Amino acid sequence: MKTQSGGQGVKAGAKKGGGRSPSYPAFGLTRAIKLACDFFVQNERAVVSREAAAQAIGYPTLSGSALQALSTMRQYRLFDKSGKKLGLSADALLICLEPGSQAGLSAIERASTSPKAFLELRREYPESIPNDDALRSHLIREKGFGVSAAKKLIASFRDTLRLVNQATDGQDGKLMGGANDENPPPNDAGYSVGDRVQWESQGVFQFKEPLPITEIVEHEGKKFVLVEGRKGGIPLEDVRRPAASKTTEQKAETMELAKPSRNPAHALDSGLREIQLPLIGGSAILQVPENMGQKNYDMLLKALEIFKVAIVGEESEKVGD
Repeated sequence: MKTQSGGQGVKAGAKKGGGRSPSYPAFGLTRAIKLACDFFVQNERAVVSREAAAQAIGYPTLSGSALQALSTMRQYRLFDKSGKKLGLSADALLICLEPGSQAGLSAIERASTSPKAFLELRREYPESIPNDDALRSHLIREKGFGVSAAKKLIASFRDTLRLVNQATDGQDGKLMGGANDENPPPNDAGYSVGDRVQWESQGVFQFKEPLPITEIVEHEGKKFVLVEGRKGGIPLEDVRRPAASKTTEQKAETMELAKPSRNPAHALDSGLREIQLPLIGGSAILQVPENMGQKNYDMLLKALEIFKVAIVGEESEKVGD
């Protein structure tokens, strides 16, 4: 059985020879940024308990998976710790509030180079990132990783490489894969580890609440999704995204890249104009400079692409409905 995973363990389980694998991010920077912006929607700049922080990023309780996710956010330096409480770092605020700006892109690059495991890989391979087989061999033989932990670290690392490539348009960033990234992104109907999904069987949802994906596996040429708290795999074709919730709608409203005025009488800041874009079932309102220019337009397109997961990740609309 071949496994494709973004990982759930900040410290992987015991290796066959005993001991534990070194620390590493449980998921890539793409998901970490989404969770940081989810936190901002609910708490803004507040410093909250670990329980409240876990709930803000989609974990009902302070479970093992929740603790791993919080630890991963700190490895990317998107969360700052104050005593036993957590809040968004300055870089996390820049990324969520100024996507596409130079300051926001610089913050993404800093986050991408923060995890110690990533820094070690960059030192080992300063010129060219090898393929996954070579990386996995190096991590197991030289760094003391277990097989599963090595796979998960590589998945997190590759995701972060792709995000930084995308954010910098393939220019010379600090953590670039470029032509050396020999493993293209997976094509699994848009699902990723960490996405919350429903299982539909005979037209009926089988879960009381959507559950997060822990792995996407392939067996005898067919793909299955594993979710938290359930042992058996779900055929990929039976997986459904949950309907958008009020929180999801608030997410889109709060994003600075498309934030409508809450008060219709609110006057625009000097030098701005408002554009309303028609969408299916609603509209998007953008506040843009009076003299937009090609450079600002390109920055806007880049910001929308970077935050695509945060904006449409839970969309349940089906083509043809």
